[in-house]
Amino acid sequence: MPTEDKEIFYKIKINNQQGDAVIVRECLMQVYQPITFRNHIVYGSDNPMEWCDMHLKAWDEHAHNLETKVIDDRPYKKSFNIVFFSEVPKGTAIRYFYSYQWNCLFPSLEDWFILHDVCTIIRIKFTILFSAKLIFLIATEKFQDGSEKICSQLCAPKLIHDFIDEKTYLYIIKKNTKFSTVRLNWKIEI
Repeated sequence: MPTEDKEIFYKIKINNQQGDAVIVRECLMQVYQPITFRNHIVYGSDNPMEWCDMHLKAWDEHAHNLETKVIDDRPYKKSFNIVFFSEVPKGTAIRYFYSYQWNCLFPSLEDWFILHDVCTIIRIKFTILFSAKLIFLIATEKFQDGSEKICSQLCAPKLIHDFIDEKTYLYIIKKNTKFSTVRLNWKIEI
C-alpha cells in the first residue's frame, strides 16, 4: 500500500430541495512509497452527471491548484487522478482537497449513502442551505465479513451554525477498522 489516509473530512452542502449538492473532501495522507498522483472515485446513486457539470477542482494545503485527469467516465461513477506538483517522498504526510458538484445527489428527505474511505476517523460537516433541519444522521459500519454495527462512537449531531435557511451540523465517525465501509442514513424535515 503506497499511501494511507489518516483522517478524512467531508463538507457536504445541500443547496436546495432537489438535493443538488457540493462536496468538499479534505485528505490527510501518509505516504509509504513515493507517488506523483492519487486516484479518487465519486458516485451518484440515481442521477447521472457529466464531467463538465461537476466543476471538479483540487488544491493543496497552500491553496495551489492541482491538476485532475479523468480516468473513467460513467454516468453514475467518476474516477480521476489528482496529480501532485512533484513526487511526494516516502515518509511524508500531506494534506490536499478536492470538490465537486452533483445535481440531485440528495434527492430525498430520507435516504443513505456509502463512504468507502480507508481510515478510522471521518469528520463530516453537513450543511443544509434551505429551510429544513436535519433530524438524524446514523452511521452504520459494515465489515469485510458482511456483519454490520452502528458506530458506537458516533458523536451526537452538533448544530454549529444556525441561520435562517442555513444550518450546519458536525459529526465525527470513529470506525473499528479502516477497511470497513460506512453507510450514512439521514432524514431531513422541511
